[in-house]
Amino acid sequence: MGHPSLKTIYMQLHQGLAKEYPSEKIVDACKDIRQAIEAQDYQDDDKALYTIDKIIKGYGVESVRDNQWSDLYQDIGLIYVNMGDTYTPTVIYDTRKRKWIVGCLGDVIEKGGKRFEI
Repeated sequence: MGHPSLKTIYMQLHQGLAKEYPSEKIVDACKDIRQAIEAQDYQDDDKALYTIDKIIKGYGVESVRDNQWSDLYQDIGLIYVNMGDTYTPTVIYDTRKRKWIVGCLGDVIEKGGKRFEI
């Protein structure tokens, strides 16, 4: 399962975190995000996202459907922290690849091509 590095988390999220945290606390917030990701196994990814939502002060955890199916996630392809704009960096879990992504949801969907055409 892919986990983003602390550097990746910081580079993608520091501007948004700067609105919520003093500069000396941003690295600590990034470490907390990394710890939440590493602490979960594949069945608890949504728990990690709820923890991350509180850290980055998002608008809840949401999902994106795709054209694939699994017993565990059914037609849910991505689970992510809603930041209010699809091009604001966030934390995303790709259920098909079992991979964590720190970036813009809009970019991930665009790169997914036909996978997200329902």
